[in-house]
Amino acid sequence: AVDEAKESRDAEALAAAVDTAKQVLPDDNAVVVLANELLAEIRVEREAAAEAMRTALARLKAATEAARESRDVASLKAEIGVAHDSKVAEGAEEMVAAKGLLVELDAAAEAEMAAETALRQAVDEAKESRDAEKLATSIDTAKQVLADDNAVVTAASDLLAEIHAEREAAAEAMREALARLKSATEGARESRDAAALTAEIEVAQQSKVSEESEEMVTAKALLVELDADAEARLAAEAKLNSVSQ
Repeated sequence: AVDEAKESRDAEALAAAVDTAKQVLPDDNAVVVLANELLAEIRVEREAAAEAMRTALARLKAATEAARESRDVASLKAEIGVAHDSKVAEGAEEMVAAKGLLVELDAAAEAEMAAETALRQAVDEAKESRDAEKLATSIDTAKQVLADDNAVVTAASDLLAEIHAEREAAAEAMREALARLKSATEGARESRDAAALTAEIEVAQQSKVSEESEEMVTAKALLVELDADAEARLAAEAKLNSVSQ
């Protein structure tokens, strides 16, 4: 029984054999003493193994809780590997929870990679198109998966702010151009200076003022009026000169 227990480390079988033997042999019998020492050794080993298992399970549980907060896939994988080395059963609650979280984290990582790729593409497109609305939509979609401080989200948000600033600057320039054209029109209405008004209309066109804007329509109508007046004056002067001669 002792020889078998040295190989099997089966404490229960050895304990039963010791009890049977002690029905005949005294406690201080050399073989009984040897068997009891081996039994004690096996029980110590078992307790050490049980303590190591408790430690491994506690460590795996702590690692799982930490990874749930940190989202650190690499650390969790390493801890699962340590648990495997410690012979933690696949069906153990701690192992099941850890592996379930790992699947969740892997899926989240894949989703984040896909979101980053899509947002990078949107950023590249927006650098060319300056389409703030489309970029803003892409950012909102990406932020359903990515954190606000994600590098790609930050870059996209910076570009969006840049485009908005450009638009505001353009809008302000347009307001100034419209105000200038309106002022020039009012001035020309008094001065009847068609040349000055023509120059201001050209400045407005260079500033991308719409041909359909109220200010442009008014200015051009006045210019037609001024041109007609100028032609009428020239005709009258020509007629007067003809009569005088």
